[in-house]
Amino acid sequence: MATPKAEPKYGLLTLSQEDLIDVRLYQAGYEACEPLHLYGPAVRNHFLFHFIVSGSGVLQSTDTKGKVTDYRIRTHEGFLISPDQVTTYYADEHNPWDYIWIEVDGLHAQQIFGLAGLGYNQPIFKPKNEALVNEFANQLEEIINGQKFSTYQMIGHVYLTLDALINASAAEPQSTNNRRQDFYVQQAIQYVENNFQKGITVEDVAAYCGLNRTYLSKIFHSAVATNLKTFLTDYRLGKACNLLKNTDNSIHNIAEQVGYANQFHFSNAFKEKFQLSPSQWRYQHHD
Repeated sequence: MATPKAEPKYGLLTLSQEDLIDVRLYQAGYEACEPLHLYGPAVRNHFLFHFIVSGSGVLQSTDTKGKVTDYRIRTHEGFLISPDQVTTYYADEHNPWDYIWIEVDGLHAQQIFGLAGLGYNQPIFKPKNEALVNEFANQLEEIINGQKFSTYQMIGHVYLTLDALINASAAEPQSTNNRRQDFYVQQAIQYVENNFQKGITVEDVAAYCGLNRTYLSKIFHSAVATNLKTFLTDYRLGKACNLLKNTDNSIHNIAEQVGYANQFHFSNAFKEKFQLSPSQWRYQHHD
């Protein structure tokens, strides 16, 4: 009599920690454009991806050498705008496009789009087949209809959407990975997150990482598409917005909590970022 095969008593899943990527969603939306509706020329601070639901239009994109190329883009295709890239795009005169767009960034945002074959010099998305592009479109719709999602649900949908983009793209992946540099950038981000309230400077971050400030700033900008000084300021001001909205703390107190010893410097930085004073912003957003 044969001995029954024993069922396994445990299971184990391990993941490469380098592949647990950091991504942030800034905005997402849908637009049904009028004929010849135009945006640009303009530059963006983050990665902006458009997926064409229906219709067609033209993207005018500037590459790293300054050359401008016109791309005709049709239904179920898309285009990526990279940070600091000059672009103009407009809807077709007779068959204007409707599109879904998402604005994302993060430590490995460039790498993710590279896995989909997209980048500064290769901005056009074309799908492998209808089934995969429909899955990608469904994930995008989950995001733009996700007003009731919790933060963690939304983060999950962002990852699913980007994974669907990679799977749906007909382009060959671009190599954008540099793990040693990514380690230093992640180290810098974590130091900012843990010490922003102490009045740290870019020099302090570089010293913590054991790197020259110029070199750290260079690899940070390459990975995150913004300079380290701007990242530090934006992180502080983001924390300040949360305090302005959810507490009754004084402006002076909030400035100190996010690392500004001088309230005047805090107010100037805040107004430059949001075109409103901290008090005006609080009035508009306080619960």
